[in-house]
Amino acid sequence: MSIAYNAIKLMLREATMMKRTSVFTLVVLTLLLSVVTGADALADEITRHAPDYYKPHYQHLVQLHNQEIAAQGYDMVPLGSESVLLPVTPIEQIETWWCGPASLQMVIKYVRGTSPSQAELATYTKTTELGGAIVLNMVSVLNDYVPGYKHLSLNDINFYGTVKRSLQNNRPAIYHLKTRDLPGYNGSDYGHYVVGNGAEFRWPDDVDPDSADILGPPTPPEYWYTYVDPWGPVLGQHRVSADVMELSIRRNAGLIISQ
Repeated sequence: MSIAYNAIKLMLREATMMKRTSVFTLVVLTLLLSVVTGADALADEITRHAPDYYKPHYQHLVQLHNQEIAAQGYDMVPLGSESVLLPVTPIEQIETWWCGPASLQMVIKYVRGTSPSQAELATYTKTTELGGAIVLNMVSVLNDYVPGYKHLSLNDINFYGTVKRSLQNNRPAIYHLKTRDLPGYNGSDYGHYVVGNGAEFRWPDDVDPDSADILGPPTPPEYWYTYVDPWGPVLGQHRVSADVMELSIRRNAGLIISQ
């Protein structure tokens, strides 16, 4: 656990022993402990899937990525509605735990026209029935065939800008997520990989996309993401709102693989 966690826990223990400690103080300390515990748990999950992520050299790469996104204008809200969609061919995962290899196969085949078999990719990524494939192994193998990919946390990047740039460069993304809120899963919650092949930004009806002038009560613009799912019962392309996609990714360590 972090130093902050231990410090707040000590403060909470001491506060509960003091007769004059207010209920408000106890509530605040309890909430702080909950927040820090959640942050520590997320960091642990990211480290499990990407052991190098918090190392200085990799954090420098993340920083450079964000500087490039900003310099190229991908962090700006578009002035008009826009979309990008790559025609990635769906490939069904052969084994129930091979969603990672199947996603790699789709991306590699889309970019190069041919790809290793799922069995080979499962071996290369050290995919297991119990734990699947960790993100670090996924991106390492992908870069052997299509260089330039990085594993990135949604906490550290502009998600839409990052995915939009990757897609405009003809490079699909891969999302590491939980399935509960995705179409076709009916609440079943599994760790999963899917291929991100589309991103869409849309102004609502009360905004003139040419001038971006508000014509009525302001309504937030909408972001949508299209992805290809390799799991047999829902094999194919699907489209969900940004809220659904981001929540699904954040619930599984919050990591994506993108250029």
